[in-house]
Amino acid sequence: VGAIGERLYQSVDSNVRSIFIFTQDNIVVIGTSQRHVLKFIRSNQTILHLVHEAIYYNEPFNSQYVVDYEHESLIFAVGIELHRYAYNSCSLYDTCQSCIGSRRYDNKPCIWSNGRCSLSSNSNINDRGCPLIINEIQPMNADVNIESVTLTITGSFEGVQAHLVTILVTFPLSNQHDFVCTIEHIQNDSLTCNLIIPKQPVQGIISINIKSDRELSMGDTDIFGSVNFPEKFNIYIPKAILKPDYGPAIGGTKIQIENLDFNLYSTVKIYLDKQECQISKYDYSTNEIECINQACMNDKERLELNIQVNNHQWQLEKTYFQCRANPIIFDWYPKKSIISGGMKLIVSGQNLDVVQKPMMKFISNSSIFEFITVCEIISTSQMICLSPIIDKNLDLIPPFDIHVSFIMDNMKIIPKHDILMIVVDPIYYPFEDSIQQINSSNIVQFEGLNLAETHSI
Repeated sequence: VGAIGERLYQSVDSNVRSIFIFTQDNIVVIGTSQRHVLKFIRSNQTILHLVHEAIYYNEPFNSQYVVDYEHESLIFAVGIELHRYAYNSCSLYDTCQSCIGSRRYDNKPCIWSNGRCSLSSNSNINDRGCPLIINEIQPMNADVNIESVTLTITGSFEGVQAHLVTILVTFPLSNQHDFVCTIEHIQNDSLTCNLIIPKQPVQGIISINIKSDRELSMGDTDIFGSVNFPEKFNIYIPKAILKPDYGPAIGGTKIQIENLDFNLYSTVKIYLDKQECQISKYDYSTNEIECINQACMNDKERLELNIQVNNHQWQLEKTYFQCRANPIIFDWYPKKSIISGGMKLIVSGQNLDVVQKPMMKFISNSSIFEFITVCEIISTSQMICLSPIIDKNLDLIPPFDIHVSFIMDNMKIIPKHDILMIVVDPIYYPFEDSIQQINSSNIVQFEGLNLAETHSI
């Protein structure tokens, strides 16, 4: 079905019937109960060749039609709409295959040109073969570090055999210009091919050529010809993203490396200058990789990222990790907290914001109690930590002291004043009758136990 010159029209509907039949010279038009309009070319009294099929998806049309002989058209109703069927016009054919295919049996010299079917004054021009059409090629860029890439090309490949297709990517290189993309799979609307990647950044032009393996006759619709894809194929050097791209000189920063595409299960080694950054996390499915750096020589050092994949050095845009001065703790307050914990301890210092995960550690004298809280960086000179919650089952009787230290990524700091005193929790009595009088000085009086200890904090 569809202008391929088949001699048999077959419907899947056993109840299909003719609604109308129109004939003019060797043209036969049949409307069916399936809302199809079929155009045939009659070669003799017994053979009809199907050259076009139109399908209408609205309500069924009836058997009434009007012939516009001036424009060689049938006019009929489908539901409440009028339709014109130009039975003897080249514009009837909307594909190259239907346009050129009609030449096998129809004397009308239709040709396919500039994406449409039109009448030609020269019946021997463009009367055979259909041009290659390329709609899209993906991907259109590739990392210079990968060995090869699979291109998916969508377009018109119906009836095309793989050995008749040549795909070249031409790069302006001194040692080699043309790189062949080897066909892997081909189907009617797409093909895939494998391209070996040159080892330097460059842009190339993709050309697709299809040749015919036979001499075409008039009306043959074989696809052939050449197309240069307008968009250039780009080989690029990747730019890694480091998060964070700075850290304290003492090392221990967990660095996430993003924007790189490793092959599945590649063996990867990461270096900052010549020092290896030990990989702590590598998710193959998402190419998410994380490493922990070693100590810098000094806090001014700028370390270049280097990556080895399967023992080969990768090409990367220049990417650096900046070493900074180590954090310093000056003091912290208050130095008293309650059994229930959760009190804000204000820590002052310098270079605090270079630390990824600052923590405050609390240990009792008898070492039966150990607690670590994660602190919040407020600025380069201040952070807030929460005092520990003391388990009442430990039989620690307040007041008692616990020792304090700070864990700043790869650095442990014991402050000059490292004792936190723990006192009992305050107890508040309810107001009498839930009402409390406010005196003339706007002071509200609370009553309870242990208030002096805790409110002095």
